[in-house]
Amino acid sequence: MDKAKITISQRLLLTFSAVFLVVAAYLFFEVLQYRDDMLREKKIELGQLIDAQSSQIQAVIRSARGMSNREAKTQAANLVRQVRYDQKQYFLLLMKI
Repeated sequence: MDKAKITISQRLLLTFSAVFLVVAAYLFFEVLQYRDDMLREKKIELGQLIDAQSSQIQAVIRSARGMSNREAKTQAANLVRQVRYDQKQYFLLLMKI
């Protein structure tokens, strides 16, 4: 039986191709991990910002002595309207007035 002969250039090409595929697969999974990490950090940051805004709204509503419920909610809405995060994002406030 005759063995198929592989030239040195073909062996090098196969070796480089295998290395390239391994490196490409590694980079692909690293990018996916980086993306997941960034999303997780963003969710944590946004949760903290929402908690802070919620606390401020509750404080405004609790301290609104002599105001109607509607006026207190309007004042709280005005407070949130002024807030931005990441310098361009805003909060959407849904409340029944």
